[in-house]
Amino acid sequence: MPLSIIEVLETEEFSRWIDELKDTQSAARILHRWEQVKRSGHLLGDWKTVGEGIFEMRFHNGPGYRTYFGLKNKQVVLLLCGGSKTHQKRDIDRAKHLWKSYLES
Repeated sequence: MPLSIIEVLETEEFSRWIDELKDTQSAARILHRWEQVKRSGHLLGDWKTVGEGIFEMRFHNGPGYRTYFGLKNKQVVLLLCGGSKTHQKRDIDRAKHLWKSYLES
């Protein structure tokens, strides 16, 4: 069954990460891709599951930026956090923690 995204939400952590990203060109590309998801209603680009209900969208610029997100009812995306390939393991663990907290609230 294909996804039909109707809403994209951000955690405060994701918003802070993207706002503080020094590579403003990459930040603009990341936000542009997520804006395309909002408009099209479909996940676009290079993304995959990383386990425990968390997905990773990869961006092939800068140091290999990633955004981590969860899907609720295959219609709502919650952007959890972001990072780079360098800290991928730590960022995935953080995303899993944020997602679990969200589901328990």
